[in-house]
Amino acid sequence: MKKIFCGLVALSLFGCSQSWDQEGFPDRIILPQITPIVGGHCESSALMNCLNYLDYPVDEATVVGAGGAMGFLYQQGDFPFIGGRSLTMKEVFFQSTGIPWNVGDNSSKEIAWSGVVQVLQQGLPVVLRVDMRYLPYLYGGKYGPKYASFGWHIICLYGIDFQQGIAYVSDTDRQGLQEIKLKDLHKARFSDTPFLTPHGEYYWVEKKPDNFQLNWPEMLENSVQAWIANYEAGADLHWQDSPEIGGLHGLEQFPEVLAQLDQEIKPYMLAPVLSSFHGWIEEYGTGGAAFRQFTLDYLIEANSLMDDTPLPQAISLLEESISAWHDLSEEFQEIGERIEDAKTTEERRIMLNRAAELAQILYTREEAFYLYLKENWEG
Repeated sequence: MKKIFCGLVALSLFGCSQSWDQEGFPDRIILPQITPIVGGHCESSALMNCLNYLDYPVDEATVVGAGGAMGFLYQQGDFPFIGGRSLTMKEVFFQSTGIPWNVGDNSSKEIAWSGVVQVLQQGLPVVLRVDMRYLPYLYGGKYGPKYASFGWHIICLYGIDFQQGIAYVSDTDRQGLQEIKLKDLHKARFSDTPFLTPHGEYYWVEKKPDNFQLNWPEMLENSVQAWIANYEAGADLHWQDSPEIGGLHGLEQFPEVLAQLDQEIKPYMLAPVLSSFHGWIEEYGTGGAAFRQFTLDYLIEANSLMDDTPLPQAISLLEESISAWHDLSEEFQEIGERIEDAKTTEERRIMLNRAAELAQILYTREEAFYLYLKENWEG
């Protein structure tokens, strides 16, 4: 009778096409003693919370830093995008740290859900990729608007109450656990949004091996090589099939792009586009200065734990780059507030040229940091 009831609950939640194997499933799987830590970026904070729950000595800056995430990409289009990280952060992080992890089988919705449940039954949290539009706790209890659809939002799952139809997750800067209906989490996991479709992806970390320790010299070496690769080959973001520039070469081109932005963007769109540039550098889950602040914190910690390294100068150079990112983002914010008042093309060009000048300073500082990494770590 219990199996029949649980099967009916599952069918009511996910529809008749969903097949659950209820054999051995409890009515409720909630991991004990959960205390999520507020973070600055969705994936790094989800991974940090997953790791911390399993007693791995890793903070968010280490996830981003050891993940070699820092990069640059400018996505052209009607509403351009600035990206500050690669999409291979978790892969580089696990390679750098040697922490054992697994990617779930998401070949079907049924398999992907049963796999998640099996991981929870082992006492392990699960990192889920979702479309943030379908997370009602982010939008006052409702789904977000269509333009909010984004299929590379990452959360950490700690439990499911099958009888109540509720899941418990942590999410970036949200305090404590967030409750979400299973039907909504299902929509979020298997959204068909064309913008980074989530495909029900999930992964998890295995329990901490006895005597586990981070190997900081090896970890730093892998990080530096990842940053060098990002500078040389672009940030490998490829958010959509539209023109893009990336890496150090992209930063070199960026001033000219900004100076001519009014040729690419319609005048009435310049204000929201420039304001979004500020957000993508400072506020939208980047940790500040396009992921550079996370990286700086990582380098400072590495420097405190290692002797006789080139880190002090690297830290100084990165601080100069961070200052340039802040200057540019503040200029974007200021121009975004004033450019609608510009009456002529010439007035708009004066504003955009100032941003281009600051982007040129940013390029020279990023180049200096890159060259220092090449000289002191490569080969």
